[in-house]
Amino acid sequence: MPTVKAASSDSRSFEGSVQLDPRASVVKGHPVREDGVSWIAARGAPAMPDDLSEMPELHTAGADPPQYPVQAAYTPPGPYATTTSTVTDGAGNAIYDLFYPADYAALGFKSPIVTWGNGTDSTPPQYTTFLSHLASYGFSVIGTTSQLTKSGVDIDDAAHYLAAQAGTAGSVFYGSLDVSRIAAVGHSQGAGGATRAALNDPALITTLMTFSLPVV
Repeated sequence: MPTVKAASSDSRSFEGSVQLDPRASVVKGHPVREDGVSWIAARGAPAMPDDLSEMPELHTAGADPPQYPVQAAYTPPGPYATTTSTVTDGAGNAIYDLFYPADYAALGFKSPIVTWGNGTDSTPPQYTTFLSHLASYGFSVIGTTSQLTKSGVDIDDAAHYLAAQAGTAGSVFYGSLDVSRIAAVGHSQGAGGATRAALNDPALITTLMTFSLPVV
């Protein structure tokens, strides 16, 4: 039976801000509302061009890449205090690291879930700034500790684990998660794994975001 070890809550569990470089490899996919309108379009944010050569200023040596409105809005830390915990197996080995809002009652909404896939030979602590950043905006993030995530199985299993916790009485996540909004997110090998998890389990995972997706 997996057990959860909670870390102490901190009103600012990380420092600094997150800079997401638009030059990173990205699979374009815009969540669509029930009326068929992209959430991005509905918020008035400009879409990323399909051909980055349309934005030559991104390739100017020494120049800082321009920020889209959505980047400018979400680069600073979010408004919610965050905390972390670790899920261990029967032998005491860490199998999942979690990053989530410290006080779900303060959100005013159910927290969407992010299941994270590490790059090769990496673990969630190496992505603490980014994963805590997501939590500061109200997301509940679960990261498998697997360093070989390309199959997507560990990423999908993590999503199922956290979704089940939302319905488990006595869990810190009980009644606080939006199990209809689950995203698979990953870096490098984990980006490939996140893609496979989303493709293989579309009933659970409805959103996909990748960073440095390998081209094979």
